[in-house]
Amino acid sequence: MRNSFRVAKLFNIDVNIHVTFFILPLFAGLLYYREYNFWSGVHAFFLVLFIFLCVLGHELCHSLMAKKYGIDVPEITLYLI
Repeated sequence: MRNSFRVAKLFNIDVNIHVTFFILPLFAGLLYYREYNFWSGVHAFFLVLFIFLCVLGHELCHSLMAKKYGIDVPEITLYLI
């Protein structure tokens, strides 16, 4: 897919990240950094990344169930939304 790059291959499924994916963690980190302090910004940045990691796990479970029933799943792409 255009404007995305592969970061991993799990269970023979390519995991891609779209370039807009990093807008939300950077925005949250910058917002909390400016409002509170540096470490609050770092925590906000990694909290958003952790949430996206949970979304990836959720989508990976969907993909593995689809593969179990014979549906080919070539890739998962994480977007900003």
